[in-house]
Amino acid sequence: MGLFKQASLRYRAHRIAKEFSKLRYQQFDSTVRSIEPRLGNPTAITQRTLGGDADRALKGYQLFIATAFFAEHHNLIPDSEYQEFGTYLSMAVIGSIDERALDYFKEFAQYAKDPVEQVVQVSFHIAKYITSDSDSIAASITAQLLPIFIVNSQMVVASVFGDHKAVSELESEIESIRRALTGT
Repeated sequence: MGLFKQASLRYRAHRIAKEFSKLRYQQFDSTVRSIEPRLGNPTAITQRTLGGDADRALKGYQLFIATAFFAEHHNLIPDSEYQEFGTYLSMAVIGSIDERALDYFKEFAQYAKDPVEQVVQVSFHIAKYITSDSDSIAASITAQLLPIFIVNSQMVVASVFGDHKAVSELESEIESIRRALTGT
């Protein structure tokens, strides 16, 4: 592979990782703000800042989301470049020493054929970090908010690769999800 092509793949992986990071923080903040009034006890929230296993779980999940998106949109990366790009993306999103985030990726990949169960698993990890407990209400709220996170993560990938048709379709999907969540 040429040096220019390699640099282009690394650049795209870095751009995706940068936008993924923003999405993780937005998702976490939104989740905490949504959980707090429902629990009725301000001390039930033990973590208000993204970090630890919540960040690792979201990184692993975003890596899974991107991988699944590329599988559905195989025209974005030629097969001959896919493995190399996957390595760049993994390093950019997860890093080289965060084995736990990679473990989350593998865990979530096991539920690839059952997306509902996959969302439940992701939600429990995040809710447990926020409340330091396996709170089913917190996990349920987290699960309700994850579809927007999923679609936003897919939109980042489509946008970085210039797939305007996919971006437009995903924007419509986000509006449908928002209407479903707000009942409008």
